Amino acid sequence: MLLDHFERPWRGYRKVRKGVKKRISRHMQEIGARNMAAYLERVDADPAIRKECLRRMTVSISRFFREKQLWKVLRDRVLPELIGRGIETLRVWSAGCAGGEEPYSFRIIWEEVKKKIGRVPALDLMATDTNPENLDRAQKGIYTSGSLKEADRSTIAAYFDEKKLGKSYRIKPELKENITWKIHNLLDDPPDRRFHLIFLRNNLLTYYQWKIQTEAFHRITNRLVDSGYLVIGSHEKLPPESDAFTRLTASPHIYRKRTG
Repeated sequence: MLLDHFERPWRGYRKVRKGVKKRISRHMQEIGARNMAAYLERVDADPAIRKECLRRMTVSISRFFREKQLWKVLRDRVLPELIGRGIETLRVWSAGCAGGEEPYSFRIIWEEVKKKIGRVPALDLMATDTNPENLDRAQKGIYTSGSLKEADRSTIAAYFDEKKLGKSYRIKPELKENITWKIHNLLDDPPDRRFHLIFLRNNLLTYYQWKIQTEAFHRITNRLVDSGYLVIGSHEKLPPESDAFTRLTASPHIYRKRTG
């Protein structure tokens, strides 16, 4: 009933439904809704309750260097190609950044590219999420070892400080530079700027039905420059009528926007 009400697909929530059900059940108890019908009435009548419901439906599962081959292609092929265009500022958008693992992963490979190439453009990295708690956690930059299971030891040693208590790791302060954190709902108008690279992974193309998904997708990708790059999740597909993109042979999750 909840998914149908918000036109969300069962397929996207199939593997994460238990966590969402727990959060929604707690919300129902908090506002005194005895069943889903009563809950949806309150959701429709009160914008604050609706906003909180949607926040609890948000799924934020991430880790550093998720799908390692993708990050290798970005580091070794995509970023050198973008830098080679002679642009003054590289503009990147991590849309739906969860707890910050994705933008910080990008910052790490950016540092590696800088060491290899030398002179690089200025970096303007925008990281957005609809959940302010996620952004707060991201800005603190503290992660458990589970979030870093795909990062090798040399990377952890170079870019993280191990905290004295427990087995958590703090991202080094210099990696927080050039990142702008903002609250943003993917269904709203995208930031008013043009990007060379957009990460749109494991959110819009998974947790929304095709009509809503397609409309938001085209608004977002209109913010890509010609020949800009789009990165999606490993189990995601582009919406219908997305013929403006060509998939990279080196990675099935990276697309290049055609010129014109």
